[in-house]
Amino acid sequence: AVTHPATAFDPGRMDRQPTATADFPHVATTAMPGPRTPAPGLPAGRRPALAVGLSLVTGLLVVAGVLLMRQAGAPGVGLGVGDATPGATVTVTASARPFEDKPSSTATPPRTTPSPARTPAESGRAPSAAPPQRPTFTRGALGVSRYQEPGYAATVTSVVPQGHQLTVALRARGEADLREANTTCLEVRGSDGTFTVRPFAQHAETARPGAFDGTLTFPLLVSGRYALRYSCRSDYSAVDLGTARVPHVSVSRYSDEYFAVILSTARTSRGLQLVFASTGKSDLRDPRTSCLNRGGAEEYPVKVRLDRSETTLDHFHYGVMDFPPVAADSSFTYSCFPDYSAAPLT
Repeated sequence: AVTHPATAFDPGRMDRQPTATADFPHVATTAMPGPRTPAPGLPAGRRPALAVGLSLVTGLLVVAGVLLMRQAGAPGVGLGVGDATPGATVTVTASARPFEDKPSSTATPPRTTPSPARTPAESGRAPSAAPPQRPTFTRGALGVSRYQEPGYAATVTSVVPQGHQLTVALRARGEADLREANTTCLEVRGSDGTFTVRPFAQHAETARPGAFDGTLTFPLLVSGRYALRYSCRSDYSAVDLGTARVPHVSVSRYSDEYFAVILSTARTSRGLQLVFASTGKSDLRDPRTSCLNRGGAEEYPVKVRLDRSETTLDHFHYGVMDFPPVAADSSFTYSCFPDYSAAPLT
């Protein structure tokens, strides 16, 4: 049996304490008529005795009815209404939870915001391979990237590393023909060579002809000194952003703008796993075209699991490749064509 719970008592608000009422069905009432005329055929002197007899009979019937109701209200029988205590709250617990994995229809959905690049161990599709070490970044002096003619400039206001990505905040001003912010690039010079890294995501607070206020997000995949040019041409000056150290195994590259980095490896009983990241323009090749090579024998991945695949501006893939067992001296090629360099796994 389910009863309505009592209203919570608030001792500090006695003036607003609700009054308890019972929900009884409404019964229509009418005004009582005046003195009744005795029913014909009954002597006046016998009316009180008849009334007393009727009262006794009615009382006996009521007692019998109560006894029958108590028997029907025994535990496990009937509705058990007679066992309920006035003012008590009866809680009904269902044996099944049909709404356990269903959101409430009135619930407000949480806001979704772009998340930084996660390592595969932080992903819901985490591989068994150990996650790669996180990069470190030491910020430089920042500054302004200026056009060779006055009136066009982009000021770098902040640089924020987040995992294997780097977010740069810009404030650019110029005439109506100011170049778009997505033409910005990073120039990286380090022990693995020189790279040109383009943004894969953009967020603009202000974007109109001649102005841009917002952020650009770049892959952070190679070690070296990072510099920014607002437009990736020699007519804009370079701004020093800082120095990055990215722990990795090796790099397979097509050119300074197309390359893949092996971030970590792990050999398991089922084969070899590579945690990798690749970046390039929108025509970057599919990671499933990668292969391992040993003595001319090519081995393609059994499975490729992408933790991220950003294509808002240019491509940025991040995930895991599963290969069958291979020899230790094999090399990795991002796209199994002769135009990508071979990256050693040791």
